[in-house]
Amino acid sequence: MKTEFESITFRELDRNAGHEVDEQTWESLVNQGSLPAWHREVYDTPFGQFTDFDLCRSLRQTLYLNEVIPVAITRCLEDPAAGDHVDADLAVHIIEHGSEFLQSHPDELKRFLSVIPEAISASYVPEDQDFLRSFLERHK
Repeated sequence: MKTEFESITFRELDRNAGHEVDEQTWESLVNQGSLPAWHREVYDTPFGQFTDFDLCRSLRQTLYLNEVIPVAITRCLEDPAAGDHVDADLAVHIIEHGSEFLQSHPDELKRFLSVIPEAISASYVPEDQDFLRSFLERHK
């Protein structure tokens, strides 16, 4: 199930919030490290076209979680092993950085809970498996 946020970009959200980044500002930011360079690279990319790395990084940086998390959940439903460093760490990042979102969006929580057992099976990191199991147990 695709979400309404698949076609949204950071630029659109920034514009709606009244703080779109102009080209001159990007030029000054890009030389300040990998995070601004990455943000510039994906600024006009629709969330539905983000790589697993882009989704994980957006979650870690807590960028527009209300829009990114539903897309990340959809990606987990399509591929429970989705992640940027290890299998299933996208699911881990959703829990680590999206717990408030999940609590206030029961339909998204329900969608996410349905993929947790597969994410546990896909993960080969014992700590991540335990973390996912614990989350699942708390929400039964």
